[in-house]
Formats: sequence, C-alpha cells, structure tokens
Amino acid sequence: MREVTINDVAREAGCSKAAVSYAINRTRPISPAVRKKVLEAAERLGYHPSGKRNSPRKKSIALLVRGDFPVGDEPAFTFHHEILRRGYVPQIFLCDTDPDALKTVLGAIGNDRNIAGVINAVPDIGSLNLLKYCRELPSFIYARNGCMLCSVHCNYTHRMRLALAHLHALGHRRIVFFIDAATTDKPQMIDNLAFLKEFCLSSGMDAGIVEHPERRDNSLLFPKLDREWKNGTTAVLAWNAFFASMIYQWAYEREIRIPDMLSVLAFCDAFSAQGFAPPLTSVQIPTEQLVRYTVDALLARIEDRKTEDVLLHPFLSPGSSTAPALKKY
Repeated sequence: MREVTINDVAREAGCSKAAVSYAINRTRPISPAVRKKVLEAAERLGYHPSGKRNSPRKKSIALLVRGDFPVGDEPAFTFHHEILRRGYVPQIFLCDTDPDALKTVLGAIGNDRNIAGVINAVPDIGSLNLLKYCRELPSFIYARNGCMLCSVHCNYTHRMRLALAHLHALGHRRIVFFIDAATTDKPQMIDNLAFLKEFCLSSGMDAGIVEHPERRDNSLLFPKLDREWKNGTTAVLAWNAFFASMIYQWAYEREIRIPDMLSVLAFCDAFSAQGFAPPLTSVQIPTEQLVRYTVDALLARIEDRKTEDVLLHPFLSPGSSTAPALKKY
C-alpha cells in the first residue's frame, strides 16, 4: 500500500500543504478550525509524518547563540543545563547574521532528524529565517521579546523605567544612553528611545545618545564621550556589559572616578556585573525564570501540551557603580 503523504492530507482537508505542515508541526499560528480539519483528515488517512515531534529519536534541542558571545553575557549555559535536566540533549550552534553562513547553519539544523526544536537567543535572527531554513522542525521558541512565535516575554519598557528612575532618584539630570549603532532601527531600541524621551520630558532630565561605532575603535568612541562629559554628563546607561566596560576604560584613561565623579549603570546579568571593579549597578532579566519557562514552552509544543503566555519583569540589582550626583563646575 502506498504511504500516505502530506499532499494526500492537504487534498483531504481542502487546504494547502503549508497549512497542513503548520497545523501538525505547530511552526506557525493557524486558526483552530483549520487545525481541527487537518488533524481529522490526517487521522482518517492514517498519516504519520516522518519527523513526528514525539519520536523517541528526536531528543535534541538546538540552541542558537551569537558566534562571539562572551561567557556570562548570554543565558546559553543556563539553557544548556535546563535542557539536560528535562531529558533532552542540547546542541549549541554559534550563529552570526551573514546570510550565507546563517543559511548553512540553519539548513543543517533543519535537515537533522534528531533535533526536536529550536531555542533562539540571537536577537538578529528572526522568525522568517527560521521558518525558511528549519521548516521541517515542529516548533520554535525564542528567548526574547517581539517575536510572533514567542510565548515568553520580558517587559523591556519596565527595564528602562527602573534604570532611569534609579539615576533620577540619585539626582542625575544629565545622562548618556550608550547604545550599539547597529540596533538603532530595531523595534526594541526604537521603543527604548521613545520611552527615554518621554521620561526625560516628564522628569526634567536631559539625555544624550552615544552610538558605539561598528568598528571597535576607541579613537572614534572616546571623543564622543569627551564631548558628553564636557556638556555636564554625570551618569551613563550602557546597553550591555561590554559597553559598560568601554565606559570604565574611557573613565580610567581620563582619571574620572566611578562612582565619585561618574555613575555607570548597565543592562546585564549578575555574572557580568560582579566582574567589574567597582561592581556594576545593573538591571537584570530573571534569567532562571526565562530559561525555565522558555524550555517548558518549547517542550509543550513538542509534546502537544498547552501552556500560557508568560510575562517576566526585570529588576534592579544595586552595585557600587552608581552614587548621588555631584554638581559639576
């Protein structure tokens, strides 16, 4: 007897092959009515996809991380341990945004029949890339906000609010927001910049924007920071721990004492914050909760279980890099 194929199910259900794939593999949102129709057609025909997600062989989870990620700056290792704890084998794939390299890595993941799902922790790899190259995989969960398939979210506006409120409470009225030039057109950064403007208008603060040059060149960056310092800046909010390290280096070379003369606050995790001298004041995402809920949501899709959307709230972790503002003369 001829084996039933996905084309047979599509004809039986009266829908496209893509709709059958989305309904069975849960790789894309689809209406309950269409999903019900597809599943009933598959049951009538006795269709069993070759890549069925609860197959005993599919026991690996692909974990996408940046190719240049520093130790402690990504939750990769926490994900690694959680995946193992849940009975799956993690496979770490280092990725960058070069189209050809990305196609090669994602294509390899999509063709690996032992991989049951993907956790993506690379902000620049979007849904469409994964759906295009990993289309045979049953599910995708993203360790970040702003993705159409993500069920675990972080309140990034609250993260910005905590940072600015902390600096405002310490009396800082002129600050610098130090960001990556490559992210200025990203939705999350656009939202952060809009909130920064709104907060400053309502609180009487003034904020300058310094963009980190694409080339890691201090001769380009330090003059920008010099100008902001001369304009009365008393605090810097850094986008991540790496950017905070650049501020520390600049301040050291200029003999600007932290936090006596300049406060520094960053968005980073506890591991990174404690590596600074003095230790960074930081706004952190609850990494353990993020990892636990993300892995659970992925496995729920693989195992056909239901989960609810989760919203995580960042928190302020005081360090020794912020202090009350001194009036500059």
